[in-house]
Amino acid sequence: MSAILKRRFGLALIASLALAACGSEPNPAVDYLKGVVGGAKTDSNAGGVVTADQTAQVLAATPSPVEFVNIEARNSQALMIGIEQNGPYSTYGTAARQSLVLRSGMITATRGLGGDLMSSEEDALLRAVQSRQAGNAGYQMHFLTPGDETKTLSFQCSVVPGGTQAIKAGEINSGGTVMTATCRGEGGQFDNTYVVDKRGTILAGRQWVGFTIGFIGTQALRR
Repeated sequence: MSAILKRRFGLALIASLALAACGSEPNPAVDYLKGVVGGAKTDSNAGGVVTADQTAQVLAATPSPVEFVNIEARNSQALMIGIEQNGPYSTYGTAARQSLVLRSGMITATRGLGGDLMSSEEDALLRAVQSRQAGNAGYQMHFLTPGDETKTLSFQCSVVPGGTQAIKAGEINSGGTVMTATCRGEGGQFDNTYVVDKRGTILAGRQWVGFTIGFIGTQALRR
């Protein structure tokens, strides 16, 4: 199969998998990350899930980066392919034009999911998470309202390290420190959880991206 045909096959497969139904996780923090570090759920009783076999097919069909994505509130998961690199920002997307923008594995924007996170000011939070040490950081999230106005939510986050977590998924065989960011502000409070390797790359995470979408879990399968 030619490289072009392989890529087309991969995109077609991802389109068929995008946001398929999956089972909910019993614990929304560290236990959640432990549940997805295998790369994809393989429960044969849960219809339409992204399976390990399908994950392997996508990895074989494209040389691009691949990310496993789970939207908790919608019981939906997908495999997203890296489609663009702009400096430190990596865009991953599906053939249905749904996408995430990641910076060192941290979600900085979404598109096509409804109630999207348009952009964020994540510099301080990302540095704190990458340090793998306790610290504090400001964080801002920008959303577009139905009236085409920008609404900004501001938070102060307390970042603390936890234990270590092995990551074996797709072509990733590594591990990192579990970092938890407890963020409080006008939008309320939420806890983001990340597994960060020695280079400061987030290999897996669970991150709140707004009231409409809620939490998105991510797991690198290839970077």
